[in-house]
Amino acid sequence: MWSFSYNECNETVFASQNSRISACDDEPGSGMNPNQGRGAPEIDILEGGDTAISSSVQVGPGMPEQFRQLADNSSYSCIYLYECTTEGANNKGVPTAYYEELRGHKSPYQGPRYGANNFCDSDSTLVQSYKTVAA
Repeated sequence: MWSFSYNECNETVFASQNSRISACDDEPGSGMNPNQGRGAPEIDILEGGDTAISSSVQVGPGMPEQFRQLADNSSYSCIYLYECTTEGANNKGVPTAYYEELRGHKSPYQGPRYGANNFCDSDSTLVQSYKTVAA
């Protein structure tokens, strides 16, 4: 499971070594932005890669289509071998300028604003809207 992580590098609040992905990481890999937390959980079940067969289901919060990774026109499974032919569909190493030109924002994650913030009191009446994410 890839859990949420803070979108701020603050070792006094959360030790970065407890999370594979954090705002303290200069090279997170997997197509993620450096020094940026991951705001939403994702659970990968039986995921393979390279020459292995993959049986996986990824569960995570829904995200509007314009914020998702680009789909490949030839094969939905091409990402496991980095053989996608559609520009931007090979997750790792996609130039952020391509997403910005195509969609108006730098990455499929839109520079996530989903990181946990334990410095503020929670207010269950406030709900994040698509409008604030797309801003």
